[in-house]
Formats: sequence, structure tokens, C-alpha cells
Amino acid sequence: MITIIGSLNYDLVTFTSRVPEAGETIQGNSFEGHLGGKGLNEAIAVARLSSPEVDKSTQVRMWGKIGDDYQGVELFKCLEVSGIDMNLVQVVKGEKSGTATILVEESGENRIIIVAGANGKLQPDASQLNKHFPVDSADQLVVLQNEFPNPEFIIDWLTENRPKIQKFYNPSPLVITPERLSILNKVEYLIVNEIESFELLKGLTKGGQVNLKQLDEKETTSDIIKHGESLISELRAHLPHPTLIITLGSKGCLYQITPNDKPGYQPSCKVDTVVDTTGAGDTFFGGLVSKLHEGLTLDESLKFATFASSLAIQKKGAVEGIPFYADVCKAMKQ
Repeated sequence: MITIIGSLNYDLVTFTSRVPEAGETIQGNSFEGHLGGKGLNEAIAVARLSSPEVDKSTQVRMWGKIGDDYQGVELFKCLEVSGIDMNLVQVVKGEKSGTATILVEESGENRIIIVAGANGKLQPDASQLNKHFPVDSADQLVVLQNEFPNPEFIIDWLTENRPKIQKFYNPSPLVITPERLSILNKVEYLIVNEIESFELLKGLTKGGQVNLKQLDEKETTSDIIKHGESLISELRAHLPHPTLIITLGSKGCLYQITPNDKPGYQPSCKVDTVVDTTGAGDTFFGGLVSKLHEGLTLDESLKFATFASSLAIQKKGAVEGIPFYADVCKAMKQ
């Protein structure tokens, strides 16, 4: 079983030529409402991107909270039609569902503001974790992010009480606190983007100087690999345990399984038109988790995830843009 613990949001999306400056009002191009939230996106991505040949007893399970509003009804329906186990999705009376206000520029780049709503009530305790992750849960995978309170408690509890469960963690939105930093070495897979990796380094070095710069669009493949090796080396000084995966957007991703392995590089898939990057990282995450659960190697899983995210950015909306397994297989054959 794959359990996703996290947020369920309703996305309020404004498409605009550019974002306004401070104090400025501009005319937007269009407005849309979409289902989203990192938890929902990841759950839908895992479900859609899992092979139909996989034993259907392998369930995708969502653990989250929604409000008793129209948006909550829509979020619940979305999980239901996707075949996801919703027994751990609870309606919070008198609370609004979580929302994300998203500005999408013509380039496809986005800026996001999240209001937790019912997601702020998602705080599993030890008794609930013990009940829903029984002792025979060794083959389970758990996916977490930071769009709900106290993910560090869940990671600490699973590490101490269910050490055979594999934990996948995307610490986004990034919060630099001693508690959040302390759990990074307790997960099996840590997935961050380039900006997050630099912020983590600053936190791990307690504000020390990071002797690296972000890549620009003119960098060659050899430059990217060299940069990635340096970045991973800096992180490994503080994070020896997890498999590290650093996504670089249009430049691909870098990864290293253990400190003794040579860092690897997965190039991106070039697309003609980027429509909306919202949910692309969650699609990548879901594709990675689904393939690793099916027994593929990390190289194979990252390649599949990269193709999946390249399809996601060619459509509007987070959930709407997440492709299906067959779509990715077709793209990989072209």
C-alpha cells in the first residue's frame, strides 16, 4: 500500500501576462478553479501512473481533511472516481477546505499562496498511526510534504516504530526550523527542487556561506552535472542517510542513492509549449513513487517520472494536468 498524508486544496488560478509589482493593479487574462493540494496531487498521480498490471490489492490511500463546503465535496468526488481509498479522509465541521491562490504567467511559471483551512486540523497522533500502520506494514510506502502541521512527528514515529516502511518526503513549502531539519536524515527519499536545496543548505549550515550559485538556462549538460555533484556533495555533509533527488525544472534532475555512489543525472523532456507548471513537481513525485513501488530501479523510475511531468506542464490545472500511465508509455515510445 502507498499512503499519502497531506493537503487537499481548491486552487484559485489567475492567468496573467505578468505578476503585478507591489501596490500595482493589472488586468488578468482569465480565472479558473481547479482541484489541487500537494497531497491530492500526489495521490492522484500515484493512482493514475501505476501500471494496470499491478495487483489491484495494492491500494493507494489518502489521509487528509476537507471542509464541509462545496469544495470539500468536489475534492472527495475526485478521490472517489480515481479509485483511491478514502477511509482516512475526514470532513471537518464548520471549517473551510484548504485553498491555494495561484498566479500563472504566460511563461507557465507560477506563484502560490496557500491557506490551510481544514488541512490545519490534520495532526495524526500515535494511537492513530499505530492503528492505521499495523506491525505487518513492512511493504508500505508513505508520502509526506509540508502542507499540514507537524509532519516531523509522523516521520519520527514511523522511524522508531515502523522502520521498514519507506518514507518519501518533499519538504515543501519549505520551513527552516531545527525540528524540520532534524527529520531529513530519518527519511529514505528526500525530494527537493534547486531553490529548496540551497535554502536547506543555508539552514543546515546555520546561515553559513553556500559556495554555489543557481544554474541558468545557458548551462550545458556537463555544467549541470558538475554543478549537481558539487551541490549533492555539500548536502551530503549533513544528510548521509536519504536517497537525494534534486529537481531542476527544465534542466532535468540530479540524484544520488548513497554517499558512496556517483551522482546521476536525468535530462528533462523538451516540450514545445509550457502551459502551466502547477502540479508538475507532484506529478514527478507520484510517478517516481509508483514506479519504485512496482520494483523499477531508481534510474528507470526517474525517467518515467520525468516524462510524466513533461506531459503535466502542457495542460492547465494541477489534477487536470496529471497524465495517465498509458499516456506516459506512449510518450516514452515516440
